[in-house]
Amino acid sequence: MLLVARIKEGETEGKVWNRIEGSIQKFTSKGVTPLYLSKRSHHLDTSLIVSSPSVDSLLEVLLEILAGTTSADGVQIFQLVKPKFYDIPENIGKDATRFLITIAARPADAIRVYDRISKFRQSSDFAITYLAFTCQSYCDTLTLSAFAKSTDHMNRFVEQELKVIPEITRVTTTPLTKSKRLLPYAEMVRVLRNEVGDISIARPMMDLTDLL
Repeated sequence: MLLVARIKEGETEGKVWNRIEGSIQKFTSKGVTPLYLSKRSHHLDTSLIVSSPSVDSLLEVLLEILAGTTSADGVQIFQLVKPKFYDIPENIGKDATRFLITIAARPADAIRVYDRISKFRQSSDFAITYLAFTCQSYCDTLTLSAFAKSTDHMNRFVEQELKVIPEITRVTTTPLTKSKRLLPYAEMVRVLRNEVGDISIARPMMDLTDLL
């Protein structure tokens, strides 16, 4: 399963990132494959996307790794359910900013919202990398990660594509200040295919470093 671990940090920001990045072999020895690290703007946390056989496996190794540091204040783990990956346009450009967008919708409307967003057509100004159910809280039902050439392009997508969907009750956008792919790209695509089946696109889940 594809899981996201979000580790809340204390005052010493950056130590959790370094500790996780230096513990890749420990993750893999437990059958957990780290895929991405990222940091959200204005949030003292580090997010880790992994492929793991279970939540238990991820939690066990994560707590073992964090046991030696006082920088972590808490851990939240949630699954990427029904993830849909998008082909990233070659002309999106290395100067793009990555955003995380969380979307609230009532359970009765959630599938319709997911289906409508999943048909979004990529452009050189705004491109979704993935869309998934996350249910991080009672309020936030869907999460999408995207590249935008500017904050204005991201805001335009929210106003013209999301807020016109009547079933959406709230949209929250957060820029990512830092992200890093933790596997060679071809290996990461192989892991994603094992998780979700055949991916019939050429450039799934790319990072800014892949756009250079």
